[in-house]
Amino acid sequence: MLANNTASENVEGIYLSTDTDNNTIRDNNASNNVYGIFLTYTTNNTITNNTAGSNTCQGIHLNHSTDNLLADNLMSGNSYGIFLSYTGDNTITNNTASSNAAQGIHLNHSTDNLLANNTACGSVEGIYLSSDIDNTTIRDNNASNNVYGIFLTDTSNNTITNNTANDNTNQGIHLNHSSHSRLIKNRASGNTYGIFLSVTTSNTVANNTINSNTLEGIHLDHTNVSHLEDNIASLNNIGIYLDNSGNNSLTNNTVNSNRDAGFSLTFSGNNTFDADSACNNTNYDFYSDEYAHNNEAENFFLISSYPTMVSFTYDHGIGLKSVESPHPDPGGWQNISKYVMVTNVTGNSWLFLNVSYSHADLAGVNENTMVFDRWLAGAWTQIPGSGVNTVENYVDGNITGFGQVAPFGRSGGFGAPPVAIGIEQPDFVDPQSQFTVNITVDPQANDISAVQYDLYYNTSVVWAEWANPGMFLKQAGADTDVTVLAIENSWDVSGHTGKISYAETILRSGGVLPSVNTSGVLTTIHFSAIGARGACSYFNLSDVLIADPDKGPVDCTINNCGVTIYDNIPPVANGTSMHRVSNVASKFQCFAILCPCLSHGGGDTWKGNNITYIRWDFGDGEYGTSEGVDPCEDKEHEYTTWNWNGTGYDPFIVYLTVRDDGDPQLSNTTEVEVVVYIAGDTNGDGVVDIFDAACVGKHWGQAATGPAGTCGYLWTDLQADEADLNNDNEVDTIDAMIVGTNWNHLAYPPYIKE
Repeated sequence: MLANNTASENVEGIYLSTDTDNNTIRDNNASNNVYGIFLTYTTNNTITNNTAGSNTCQGIHLNHSTDNLLADNLMSGNSYGIFLSYTGDNTITNNTASSNAAQGIHLNHSTDNLLANNTACGSVEGIYLSSDIDNTTIRDNNASNNVYGIFLTDTSNNTITNNTANDNTNQGIHLNHSSHSRLIKNRASGNTYGIFLSVTTSNTVANNTINSNTLEGIHLDHTNVSHLEDNIASLNNIGIYLDNSGNNSLTNNTVNSNRDAGFSLTFSGNNTFDADSACNNTNYDFYSDEYAHNNEAENFFLISSYPTMVSFTYDHGIGLKSVESPHPDPGGWQNISKYVMVTNVTGNSWLFLNVSYSHADLAGVNENTMVFDRWLAGAWTQIPGSGVNTVENYVDGNITGFGQVAPFGRSGGFGAPPVAIGIEQPDFVDPQSQFTVNITVDPQANDISAVQYDLYYNTSVVWAEWANPGMFLKQAGADTDVTVLAIENSWDVSGHTGKISYAETILRSGGVLPSVNTSGVLTTIHFSAIGARGACSYFNLSDVLIADPDKGPVDCTINNCGVTIYDNIPPVANGTSMHRVSNVASKFQCFAILCPCLSHGGGDTWKGNNITYIRWDFGDGEYGTSEGVDPCEDKEHEYTTWNWNGTGYDPFIVYLTVRDDGDPQLSNTTEVEVVVYIAGDTNGDGVVDIFDAACVGKHWGQAATGPAGTCGYLWTDLQADEADLNNDNEVDTIDAMIVGTNWNHLAYPPYIKE
């Protein structure tokens, strides 16, 4: 234990080097040195409650060290507060790093570390991770009042959650050249940019609160295949901004009261918006320039005095904005309180707009007459080709003239629409499987007290097993009486027709006959699939009667359907590695070669469909795809890491997924083990030494003679396969060079023999 010492005016105030493990360093003052506390090639040390200030370089520096705890330390006035390089599995918690010239906390070439509950303020970067930082968690930290709050570059598979990054000069949180990371439940306000992603891919940004930043709340720059969900971005210049970014999905984000736009896109394409909302943004709720193509939005909520749900596609640039002060209705027409302000960016701009409504919005409007109008030169003008879908409840049309747009209908509605009774069932089922069919009722604002129906089906394909009442009529809280529930699988034997009869009514309670007007399941029916593959059965409702509380009939529409027994057979995934052993690609290329061509369409007699899509999950966080297995397409992959378990190498588990072109398409997944040694290791002992050179020498000049045109090992001899260190199917000078350049390298710490 090193405790209660003062160490100043040295190169290192406190210095622990190789194999100095399991120590406690606490309550020391290591200030005014070059390095305050410096640990190199150490493990399992505890560094707690120390002060490291005004050191020329780092306050605390860990190099090639693992499984250490840094807690409750105070670092200020250094170049770097805490600096970790080539480390792993360390915990950095409850430290304060303030007013350090470069970074408060800096990690590079480090993995599997935890940074939690630290304060990092007054530096260029509060928390900075660079160069091969993987699987690190950054949570519950305060990185405020820096130039950059939290900055990650060239990293992957990290989690940044529940941090506060406020009042930084540039970005609160910045990811650069980083992938497969998660930014969740962070707070970033008072920065120039709240969250900034540049040249990144496959990240998730969710449940963050990003308010009052000078420019953008969330900025995506050259960022692809990422997901933004449940974020709140308010009081910024732009809430969420996409620049040169594509194939991203944005779901359920809220952008409010931003000074320019809620959402803004420039040079960005193939992005999707789903259930996002915008309110009270000054110029636009949604803006896209003329160079942003193939973006689409569904259920986009424009919140104002006239809340409006829209879905849309567009091109050549458009702007959307909610409306607070609509123009008066045209004569003979009535609004449904839905308005959108649409702005064009170029003369070629167009917008295909869909405005959703409920029956409660109609308020006397004849639903079947609804169309779009736009305000033009002081009057409403009908948009040609616009119309209404009364089944899915929306008005749509192609907008090429711009201004205020709204749906209108003729006054004098027909009252409540008819009740919709229908069937919920799977479209496809497996042979000999059991499945459930629900009879559903949507009252559409009608009051209902009783329902009866007959259901017909094909008994050569499906067989009714049992039926139970649902909760639809019980929603009123009163008892019900199932007057009829009869299953007749033999109703028409010659015609292979079965019949289920059902009738249920609510019972009088307290002198009143209750009713329901909310959708629900009337009956649940259990069937077995007994037919041949590809066989179809109809489900047809007939003799439907619906009564209101006054025993009067209620009009209804019937939605029938059917079910098909799968004709397709799932494919069989079968993959192999064509080398028993591969090596890490370090200084020299080494491709693991994976073959899928033993996969097939399924069934002993090849009854399945053609395999058209192949996906490889290489087990190291990387993925690859290819098409089909005829002809066979080997997949090459370079591994940059290995799995050392203490006594040997664990394989990477590779997942091969194949999908066919059947109807419906089916897929199957299998596992393939790929053993990866460090570069230069031929015998798997974790060290590059004379034994590896001897193995190369033993097989010098040999070439692989494995199977041609089929999946199998390219080398028939295991040792020769191991000696082929770059998997080029020859044992030659390059393999000897790989041994030489990696001489004395280890698969375990310290990774190089001393």
